Amino acid sequence: EIVHRAEEYLRYNFCQIEEVSTHCEIACGTCCANDRFFRIIIGDGRKKWCKWLESIADEEKIRRCQEYNNGRWVKEACAKACGDCKIEPAPQPIDCENDRSYRIVLNNRNGQKKNCIWLKSLSEADRNLWCRKMNNGQEVRKACSKSCGFCQDPPLDQPEGPNLIVVMTDEH
Repeated sequence: EIVHRAEEYLRYNFCQIEEVSTHCEIACGTCCANDRFFRIIIGDGRKKWCKWLESIADEEKIRRCQEYNNGRWVKEACAKACGDCKIEPAPQPIDCENDRSYRIVLNNRNGQKKNCIWLKSLSEADRNLWCRKMNNGQEVRKACSKSCGFCQDPPLDQPEGPNLIVVMTDEH
């Protein structure tokens, strides 16, 4: 969880740099493409490129795009071919505040409700479990970002430069 937060922090900050955002469009969430290295494994063991999805019947294409195949979700690896492009800006940092009006509804008989500060009284493992849940119509980690620890500075031992993975696409 801490590593994931640090990675998101790095990704967000590096994607603010124009040179990074223009060269790392997939990582920064600003382009729609197929991963040119991904192959879909079909029933007889053959491997197909993402572009193959464009040549099959719509019903089968929809089914294939919803599959987890060859270690990835097809709709993510083949976003363009599946027509599932979600051009989203890099995630914004979560506000470092607890929502004072938000209440966590406990799973007990009387439906007891607790505020975000209650999370701090829990063990780290229990707090992390609650912070990953949807509860009372919201993501707990967003409503209780301060109590969940989602507003701490990134670790001090970060590498000085970006540690980015470039995904080559069949576009451009």
